[in-house]
Amino acid sequence: MSYHAQYDAYHLLNDNEKWAFDGMIEAIANAETSVTLPTRDLSSLSNSEITQLFSNAWAAIRFDHPEFVWMTKGYGNNNDYERWDGYDEQTKFVVQFSYNELADNPELHQKEFEDAAERFLNRVRQEGSILAMEQYIFEYFKTSVKYENSSLDQTAYAALVNKRTVCAGVTLAVNYIFKRLGIPSYYLIGNTSGGSHAWNAVKIDGNWYYLDATPATDNTLTQNSYNSYFNVPYGQEFWATVDYDTFPASRFN
Repeated sequence: MSYHAQYDAYHLLNDNEKWAFDGMIEAIANAETSVTLPTRDLSSLSNSEITQLFSNAWAAIRFDHPEFVWMTKGYGNNNDYERWDGYDEQTKFVVQFSYNELADNPELHQKEFEDAAERFLNRVRQEGSILAMEQYIFEYFKTSVKYENSSLDQTAYAALVNKRTVCAGVTLAVNYIFKRLGIPSYYLIGNTSGGSHAWNAVKIDGNWYYLDATPATDNTLTQNSYNSYFNVPYGQEFWATVDYDTFPASRFN
């Protein structure tokens, strides 16, 4: 089974990060709590660099595969690795994972998510053009999903199944829907005056744009919503500032 598609964050990883991604993804897809990776010589890297390597690989899996709805917000959330000294100055790594409560029955909850996504996609496709589909997706999340914190608010499941989430859940859901439609999309992380935020970079008609489909607390949709959040040219002044120290923005600019 291939876990890589065009414009996936995977393609922005370096070779060591791809090694970690490829070594971890099958275990994560099955909600396993640990995996032993093939040996690899990482002796040139510091411990902090190795931690960042795994963090970026975890992020790429989460951003590229929102259907793994049991994944937590980030690799640093109670996830860890052990180094096992091997032969020829190489090191074997045992990586341990922690998940949210959806890991109690991953097949069921993934099916719930994918069924909800398929119903939504069937409706979206009726819009016809890419721009019309994009606008429908934007308007749907702005008006039909309630902004609400929960234990699952960092998952696309919360956006499409529960219809209650925050910026991270919406951004993951948009990534998944756009991926299914063949529209290039990346997950961006940054900051606003109110704190950290997540939104999408999308490619429409050959150009990259910011798209922020996170709903307002009152689910209003005004002309300002379009001016401020819908297809703002990438790199132009935006209400949120991209954090270029985070993945994948550190590789995509």
